[in-house]
Amino acid sequence: MLEIRNLDLHFGALHVTRDVNLTLPRGARHALIGPNGAGKTTLVNLLTGQLKPDSGKILLDDQEITRLPPHQRARRGLGRTYQINALFRSMTPVEAVSLALRVFGTAALGRRTGEEASELLQAVGLGQYMNHMTRELPYGVQRLLEVALALAGKPKVLLLDEPAAGVSTHAGDQLFRLIDSLPSDLAILLFEHDMRLVFRFAKRITVLVGGGVLVEGTPEEIGADQRVRDVYLGHKHAA
Repeated sequence: MLEIRNLDLHFGALHVTRDVNLTLPRGARHALIGPNGAGKTTLVNLLTGQLKPDSGKILLDDQEITRLPPHQRARRGLGRTYQINALFRSMTPVEAVSLALRVFGTAALGRRTGEEASELLQAVGLGQYMNHMTRELPYGVQRLLEVALALAGKPKVLLLDEPAAGVSTHAGDQLFRLIDSLPSDLAILLFEHDMRLVFRFAKRITVLVGGGVLVEGTPEEIGADQRVRDVYLGHKHAA
């Protein structure tokens, strides 16, 4: 569903993305990890169109999207969340999701967007909050709302950019229960620092270091890899 081929980007003399290759099949549960400065945020911005690569290709469902603007990628099925919440704070969740359904044009024919928005919010566990002002919601609930807004676009591929950042352990567990319940044919690429959540979620993990791929493998392979221990995880995690 998502393929990255030989992606490369420089900021002047700084080589920030180095010949990155990655393939996500339908239904993938894939995590991308790496130390600070590894190039994870740059890669997210390349995938979503905020940045353009110097060379390489990005394909979504076998169609090249390398030079498309962000809104066209979203309409073709690339959804994302953000490290820092990007929400309509003066709206209620049901108003925000209704707006997203209209903007994406994904509301079902013959249905009111408010009804569909309510069903989506119920499905992600936000039924009790749907008519509260977003600015009044607990931070962990706001993170769930951001996932709901991404799902309103009915994505084929969902990029989750550090969804557990800043939330409590309980809220993080709730968030990942939601992610675990998402449709099995949805390909998910997770960018996350919390290794407990990464190893719980991912079927495959890619380790990014210095803008390039150090290694890719199963959680067991990554946890046992000495290079990964040295640059990121630390000896105590892999013990």
